[in-house]
Amino acid sequence: MKTANKTASFKRRTKTAELSRKNVPL
Repeated sequence: MKTANKTASFKRRTKTAELSRKNVPL
């Protein structure tokens, strides 16, 4: 359970980072 939660968190974090990167041009 803990591992699954960790994976979900990691995936969510990665997705958010990707969206931020796409929305905010550097």
